[in-house]
Amino acid sequence: MLASRLTRSLGQGVKLRQEIIEGCCRQKRPGEGRLLQQKRGIVLKRTYSPPLVKPEVIAGGAMTIPVTQERIDKSVPDDVLYQRYEVCEEETEADETVPPIQIILVKPIEEFGKKGQVLTMPSEKAHKELLYHGLAVYASPANLETYKDILIPEDAVQFSSKYIQKNYAELSRKVLCLTMHDLNPWKLEKWHVRLAMRQEGIYVQNDDAITINSKTLTGPDPRLQGKELLVKLKVNQLEDIRLRAVIYQNSEKLFTGDEDADIPIEDILAKDEIPPPGWQWMFNEPVFEDERQELLQIPRHDLTDEVAKQNPSLKKHLEKFKQWRVKRDEVFS
Repeated sequence: MLASRLTRSLGQGVKLRQEIIEGCCRQKRPGEGRLLQQKRGIVLKRTYSPPLVKPEVIAGGAMTIPVTQERIDKSVPDDVLYQRYEVCEEETEADETVPPIQIILVKPIEEFGKKGQVLTMPSEKAHKELLYHGLAVYASPANLETYKDILIPEDAVQFSSKYIQKNYAELSRKVLCLTMHDLNPWKLEKWHVRLAMRQEGIYVQNDDAITINSKTLTGPDPRLQGKELLVKLKVNQLEDIRLRAVIYQNSEKLFTGDEDADIPIEDILAKDEIPPPGWQWMFNEPVFEDERQELLQIPRHDLTDEVAKQNPSLKKHLEKFKQWRVKRDEVFS
């Protein structure tokens, strides 16, 4: 059962608070089970601010119409431009109310580990990404006995740091956006990749930790738009993480507000976003053909029916994602 409450914030965005009751999460009490309530909050901010509503003076100054919520609601144009939001903050109580669980991988998955490896993971993540797809089983006494010949204890796998151990799966799914100029000549170098990583929260101090294809890649070139290439990142001289990087060429400035007040709203809406919404989930052709198979093996963000419903441009990629998951599971099985 899902109950949601939408609370409007003053000028900064909207705070969406959902109260979720998970039927599968029960806390034992003598003689009964009690449902646990989970709360999840998301703070959103409008990408483009709507027109400011001010008190209106009428009848030669004899009367002033105050600013009311009704006037504010009516003032927002019914345009897609003002229905775009950015996620500013997310908070959840799931980690506090649902304890992590132990699982056993029954298939080797690059972003999680080898077959037989024992992992302790958040319950929701383990169910959504592994258990539901038959890639892992609960680490119950019966399963521990069944898979005893291939078990890899959790402390037997070495990582360069606790942060990498905790976030390896998420790092493996990162997609880099290489934004290059569409008019001025450029040549792809490692520092371009390093800046793209910084935008994704990955800070690399030395370009030697980055490996890209040795073939020279120059532009601008319309044929490169939306194509992807392979990037390899060496972490702490131990882990090797493969990442996808997508090239987008653009030189147009963003529409920000006041200085663009004279630009017709139709022109703003007609302008294609670069990168396009949902680009992280899209399937793209490789820049270098010899990297195609390796790019297909790289973990991807989970593309669900709900995500595709919110972004119609991803519908054609949804079926590709399902086929990709099946083929990738066959490769690692």
